[in-house]
Amino acid sequence: MAEYDVVIVGGGPAGAAAAIQIANRAPDLAASTLLLDRDAFPRPKLCGGGVVRQADRLLSFLDVQANVPSVGVDTIRFEYAGGSLVRHIPSAFRVVRREQFDAALLREARARGVVVGEREPVIQLLREGNHIRVVTARSEHRARVLIGADGANSLVRRTLVGGRPARFVALEVLTTPAAASNGSVHTAVFDFRPASQGLRGYQWDFPCLLQGNPMMNRGLGGMRRPREGSLRQVFAAGLRERGVALEECSLEGATIPVYDPSLPQSAERVVLAGDAVGVDPWLGEGISVAIGTGMLAAHAVVAALRSGDFGFQDHRRRIADSAVGWQLRRSRAIARAFYRDAARLNGLARWMAREELSA
Repeated sequence: MAEYDVVIVGGGPAGAAAAIQIANRAPDLAASTLLLDRDAFPRPKLCGGGVVRQADRLLSFLDVQANVPSVGVDTIRFEYAGGSLVRHIPSAFRVVRREQFDAALLREARARGVVVGEREPVIQLLREGNHIRVVTARSEHRARVLIGADGANSLVRRTLVGGRPARFVALEVLTTPAAASNGSVHTAVFDFRPASQGLRGYQWDFPCLLQGNPMMNRGLGGMRRPREGSLRQVFAAGLRERGVALEECSLEGATIPVYDPSLPQSAERVVLAGDAVGVDPWLGEGISVAIGTGMLAAHAVVAALRSGDFGFQDHRRRIADSAVGWQLRRSRAIARAFYRDAARLNGLARWMAREELSA
């Protein structure tokens, strides 16, 4: 049974960011840090792929250049019940394909000396004295500290931490040509009209590249289901408006936890990061949250290994009080009022000039 100071479960942006930050802060810990993922990278990942400015700022703090093909968005069209608005926001965000983006971050972690185990799904987690035993499909490992960055259905949360967050349900397709509904490959659409049907969410159109070819990532997601019909039916109707037939697309779906500041984010010798912590409660953004909470987990782990205190009793508060946590709590407060107004005709008109829609 191999022994490590740190085992990170999950090789997405949260796990990779945690690994990179550990190597940056404590290079002596890199070789005793093991990152495990059930898949081989690059691997497909359902996500709109929007990398917001905060995510790129966090990458710069990590001294990481995720130089993967992307499409910059500088114009956003907002649709809502009763109207629409086009806003020009230079470098609003960029859209990546997650298989490329995540693989680039994992390469950075490996290049900094972290041990990476791909195609090694974790199947059991056991507390044993002053270690966590990590049982995978291929082997067993012992960890002094465990970081749960294992995504929306986190085994680490379910087994060792607890808490049942509300979930954001999303459907997604890729279509072509990229500019079909926008008129520009640098324009994204946020369509909040489904909120008038009871959905606490929106439909999106994000321009992207697939193997160098212009495409459109189109999706629908939210927390509260429509009053009438299924999420799939609402999505199909929205796609028809865009000249797209859902039955001719390859449809993917997923549910993702939403951040709740009242839920535990740690336990003895365990901290969570990424989707295991939860995504933005307003728009479902998760990449910057993953990188930020991954970095916070790394700081907590390094401090614990130095001090010998593995309780992590204050980790939930540390997340809430951090820059990423402040944004999550702000989004939680905004979402309540925003989607209440979005359900009414012209209810979002007053929101269209607000600063929040430019952040």
